[in-house]
Amino acid sequence: MKTHLVSQVILKEFTNEVGLLTINYKDENKLPAQKTTKETGFVEIDAAYIERLERDWNESVENDAKKTLRVLKNSDVLIYEKHTKILKKLMSLHFIRSQILMKLFNEMSLYHFNKIIDEAMPLFSGDRQSLEAMVKERLPDVLTKTLVTSLEDLMKKVDALIEPYGLEIGVAPDNANFVLSDSPAMTMDRDGHLGILQGVAILQATEFAMVMTPKHVITLKSGEQGIKYISLTQKEVDNLNKKQIVHSLHEYYSMPS
Repeated sequence: MKTHLVSQVILKEFTNEVGLLTINYKDENKLPAQKTTKETGFVEIDAAYIERLERDWNESVENDAKKTLRVLKNSDVLIYEKHTKILKKLMSLHFIRSQILMKLFNEMSLYHFNKIIDEAMPLFSGDRQSLEAMVKERLPDVLTKTLVTSLEDLMKKVDALIEPYGLEIGVAPDNANFVLSDSPAMTMDRDGHLGILQGVAILQATEFAMVMTPKHVITLKSGEQGIKYISLTQKEVDNLNKKQIVHSLHEYYSMPS
């Protein structure tokens, strides 16, 4: 099953008039390519792992996101409480449903699989290959419950953490556009570390930001009463784009030139 870790609603903001966006690869041996959103920002994963979460996420966040992004671009989204909540939900959703956390989950699954085999092998009368086949048949049920429960619990925790924060909406100038990371919800600390893989959880972050359109980036702001739009310079856009590229696991997306 293909599951889009980057919402198609957001990916569509980066498409041209014929529905294509540019995929830029971190692997320097791969040339940029233009594709549709359906071909972009997904991973192949067992449907059992993610089906219920996909349904819940679509109902709670993504079905309202299209309207919220339209309001974000065309008016002051911050005066509408419903839309500010959707923007925060999009941030927490993409923080959890990310290439990075899926990578960590896959590594965890492999670790548990090998641990089960190693511990069971002395008690098993057959060979290792036969034992692995048996475990592979039963492991998805265990991992499905583990993954769904873990992600649901994590989503609730992230929602609670970011709920009291204000929002700052940075707007790119006419001569600059944001790119979009394949892991777009990005935590940063004061020492320049980026994301979970560099040890920056939300509580350790000095900034938590996510690009929503080629012209808009959302940043959580603590300790501030005012919530506002701010105009960014081309240099500020370039600096954030560099961070997004570093934070990407495999690729990043941009408007076709």
